[in-house]
Amino acid sequence: MATAAEQINELSTKLDDLIADVRAALATLTEERENLTETGQAALDSLNAKVAAFDAEIGDADGSENPPVEPPA
Repeated sequence: MATAAEQINELSTKLDDLIADVRAALATLTEERENLTETGQAALDSLNAKVAAFDAEIGDADGSENPPVEPPA
């Protein structure tokens, strides 16, 4: 069984790969921004769906989607 440190390192590597993949996809889509091809639109739709699903799965772990309510003055 992997140690906690090994598991964290593996997760970090996977996250770095995911970030690189998303940045590459966004770079490609940005290049086509003005004339998005059908393939580009399909890639954009797929990426948006995956990001939304991932966001829903993770939830609001850091509380950034629901800022604290200011108490009345």
